[in-house]
Amino acid sequence: MSSVIEIKDLSFSYNDTKPVLQIPHLAFTKSETVFLFGASGSGKTTLLEILAGVITGQKGEVEMLGQKTQHMSLTARDQFRSKHIGYIFQQFNLIPYLSVRENILLPFTFSGKKLNQALYDRVIGELGLTVYVDQLATELSVGQQQRVAAARALVIEPDIILADEPTSALDYDHRENFLKILFSLVKSQGSTLIFVSHDRSIQNLFDRHLNLSDINVVRN
Repeated sequence: MSSVIEIKDLSFSYNDTKPVLQIPHLAFTKSETVFLFGASGSGKTTLLEILAGVITGQKGEVEMLGQKTQHMSLTARDQFRSKHIGYIFQQFNLIPYLSVRENILLPFTFSGKKLNQALYDRVIGELGLTVYVDQLATELSVGQQQRVAAARALVIEPDIILADEPTSALDYDHRENFLKILFSLVKSQGSTLIFVSHDRSIQNLFDRHLNLSDINVVRN
């Protein structure tokens, strides 16, 4: 099966210091679900930021859905992410002066996609957010904000979902609800899922689990 994400000879460093991430080769296929773990500092968040186009490596190639994203402008990478990638940031990245609804729908401002209202209603319902949609994001608890960040990633029907510790602030029931709808949507939409977590108890839910400490040659 052809890859929807392929990394070749990737190297990334902060401020021209020693590289923190060096990956000779890594690929992900369509509809694949991958559990990514590794020691603190192994580069998990950095890798997701590169895949999302938030930052770019100094060397190597990153090909997403057939496009070499490292050669795109920042604006083009933002548009590509809004259209194709559902990114659940570790720090949520919610806009504090926008309502929950406005935060969830923000990617549609840039993507040009049309909202699937039935999907939106389903996602906010199953994540327990229906009664909060008119509140400011800052008025919610940390766990509720994490669910808003998850909803924002899921409602755009993305080709690729990048999830950085998406259940870290959720209690057991909300974690189970989130995982249920996440895997349901991945299956129905054919999305590729890369899920970063320290919670190894859920890794067997995924098609593949990878230890980035083994893949990142800087760590070796």
